[in-house]
Amino acid sequence: MNNYLVRLIGLFVGLAAASASPALADMPVFSAQCPQGNYVDADRSGTVRVNGAVARVERFNENYYEATANRVTYTISKNPDGSGLQVGYNPPGNAGGYCTILASAPPPANRPGGGDGPNTARVTGVRAGDFLNVRSGAGTNYGVVGQLANGDRVRNLGCQSQGNSRWCQIEMMTDMRERGWVNARYLDLAGAAGNRPSRPPQASAPGMTSTERVRFAPGASSTSMNGGLNPGSSVRYVLGARNGQFLTVNIAPNGPGISYQIFNPDTSFLLDQISATQPYRGQLWQTGDHVIEVINRGNRNASYAIEIGIR
Repeated sequence: MNNYLVRLIGLFVGLAAASASPALADMPVFSAQCPQGNYVDADRSGTVRVNGAVARVERFNENYYEATANRVTYTISKNPDGSGLQVGYNPPGNAGGYCTILASAPPPANRPGGGDGPNTARVTGVRAGDFLNVRSGAGTNYGVVGQLANGDRVRNLGCQSQGNSRWCQIEMMTDMRERGWVNARYLDLAGAAGNRPSRPPQASAPGMTSTERVRFAPGASSTSMNGGLNPGSSVRYVLGARNGQFLTVNIAPNGPGISYQIFNPDTSFLLDQISATQPYRGQLWQTGDHVIEVINRGNRNASYAIEIGIR
């Protein structure tokens, strides 16, 4: 389906509900790289920016939006379950196309209108070797739709009282983003990312892993480094940054096999693993140590240059 058809479907489905707003409660969080060197991202507040400047956003329905900046329209569409995010690039004329999604996530639960609980929580109080049942409704009379282990992280979408118990609707941090209900006594609701010390995630590839703290020279907002990796090894660059800042990562690999991924301070993905040939630019939504992990997925030694910037 071409970009014009995607846009046309969105217009017909939600024309009556169209509205303009700089921030939207149901806008997904994402960062995308578009043709002509343009970057589009939507942050934790639902604000869409193009190259760092706030864009005018028109909402046609909960699954289709249009952002406009400098006479260029960016179409933002997704499936009703939040999957299948697509961002289109439509400059004046017919030279449009699709943007590359660099990172994406559902709208946060603590965005205005999005729920009453903290954004993340940790499963606690489950006995070793046992599991916490995730149910289709708020009560033990509902069917089991999934299971969680002690220590698993979930997104809290809001809690409610049910008899003498309190139940929370949660979203599991899996590719499918399955949702269900669990008893609140098994959730550490104080375990949101902003309330606990951050720690670098475990390496995702076998082999040697090293960690390097990223530091900028006085007055500088970026730094460049060179690195080399054996097959299966990785380097984790740890960078302290604040919510709302913009992060840029550019890697110049010397040969194939180099990829990278970025973790938030709570160890969730900011960017799923992509090829090192793709640069990243996006707005951060957490404060603390972010981890940029560069990995050698090839079968021979490889070197690279990396530039990391923050503003």
